[in-house]
Amino acid sequence: MLQRAREAYAAIGGRATPFYGIAAALALALPLVVGALTGHAAQGAMIALGAYLVALRAPEGPYGARARNLASAVLVVAVGATIGGNLSGHTWLAVAVVPPVVALGSVFPWIGPTAGLAVLLTAVRPSTGDVLYGGFLELLGGLLASALLLAPWPARRLRPCAAR
Repeated sequence: MLQRAREAYAAIGGRATPFYGIAAALALALPLVVGALTGHAAQGAMIALGAYLVALRAPEGPYGARARNLASAVLVVAVGATIGGNLSGHTWLAVAVVPPVVALGSVFPWIGPTAGLAVLLTAVRPSTGDVLYGGFLELLGGLLASALLLAPWPARRLRPCAAR
């Protein structure tokens, strides 16, 4: 297994970012574990979903650009989760709304596939009652993922960008 990991690392030219994987895994696991331990598994899952959708963006570049990309992802997840929450239980309405949202994401790169996924994943889950509360929980997950992904920023912000 270690040999396969080394080969995979070599295949990408030695540019792996293990911190990104660890931060994304923590952003997903923490809400799930805390939710399970406190008896609020559904809320933990909604927070983890928001974290997953934001971590899925995998921002690149200097930390300032990453921060802007993550901020737009958090906003897109919150809006998408709110739209999807309103569609929950209305299957045919979701069928009509999700494709235009996906098309909008392909037109505007800062939206990307995140909006379509957020709308779709929240529309197909069982209704949780308060739509804004669900959107807020996913927003919290996105903020958690962003905070963890940007945690090294203070230590690395003064280092020049590496030449490629």
